[in-house]
Amino acid sequence: MKELKLLHFMCTQARVRPYTAQELSAIHNMPVATTYHALRKLEKAGLVSHVYNGYMLSQVILNAGALYQQNLARITIQTMEEIYAAKNSKTAKH
Repeated sequence: MKELKLLHFMCTQARVRPYTAQELSAIHNMPVATTYHALRKLEKAGLVSHVYNGYMLSQVILNAGALYQQNLARITIQTMEEIYAAKNSKTAKH
């Protein structure tokens, strides 16, 4: 569960630079060793990447977010087209 807590936090922050284990430990009031252990599990799963000075979201997570945004935009465009089409068909009947 600690892993999910860290991953959720990292996913909901608008931060570009990596987090150190010490920073995450202090933010979540966890021992540093526990934080390192959780980060290693996330790294092994491919969800975070260890860079020279900390940890950041992996490319897998970033790509998943981008794909979600693309699909959401496509759904929004389709919905808007359906709304306009329905509006135009009602207008044409009058």
